[in-house]
Amino acid sequence: MLAGETVEETYLPLETKSGEVIYADIRVTPIYGADVPQANQTPADIVAVQGMTRDATDRKRRDRLISVIHRVLRHNLRNDMGVIRGYAELLEETVDDDDVELAQRIHNTADRLIDLSETVQKLEENIDSPPQLEPIDVVPLVTRVVTQIDEAHSDASITIDASDTAVAQTAPRLETAIWELVDNAATHAGDTPTIEVEVCVTANDVVIRVIDDGPGLPDLERSVLLSGEETPLVHGKRLGIWLVYWIVTSLDGELDVLEDRPGAAIEIQLPAAS
Repeated sequence: MLAGETVEETYLPLETKSGEVIYADIRVTPIYGADVPQANQTPADIVAVQGMTRDATDRKRRDRLISVIHRVLRHNLRNDMGVIRGYAELLEETVDDDDVELAQRIHNTADRLIDLSETVQKLEENIDSPPQLEPIDVVPLVTRVVTQIDEAHSDASITIDASDTAVAQTAPRLETAIWELVDNAATHAGDTPTIEVEVCVTANDVVIRVIDDGPGLPDLERSVLLSGEETPLVHGKRLGIWLVYWIVTSLDGELDVLEDRPGAAIEIQLPAAS
């Protein structure tokens, strides 16, 4: 702080006289003399300190507990669902035709739960890590996502309408958000969905749109994308939409659901790089 920087420490460990370690949430900023113009201020002109601190030990313990629970649940869920999926595949090959559909249901349910555990992990990683914004051309990023999802969803028709370049002030985690939107469209927009990904540059923004010809976006998913609204019951299938919301808003971007066309049309706006 004496060098002129604002100090923000969420969990600063402090040892008490009795030897107990507690964690403090500290926010401190320097105050400069009023007679010094802001452009000329140096650390020598600091005359006071304004700060706040509070005991964050209970919150730290709670966060640790939640982190452990998440890791254990993800690990056990993924491993056990992998076993269930393996046995379901064996059943599909050995049971009578009348029972194949039942085995396939077990297989599909296991796949969904494994996907859910992976999405939760991505969500936790992207919420906890602050982004380092940098100029990134999003066109190669979008092209890579579309190519991979097109290979995984052979029944979907996915095209790109993009500028030659579109450089946004963003972070690599943007690729995860675009993946979730395109994959969601390929999975839920019908048996043979048509999906178009548009990328264009305006005066101040880079705009990415994911458009499909499916039944449209459910109201619950729409509320998550537009406002991050939390409802008492959050179904697992919407965690991918939550992930998109948190990533885009953490990158100083904006999300919108376009209403002037059939199907679902979701728009991401990111600050254009200077």
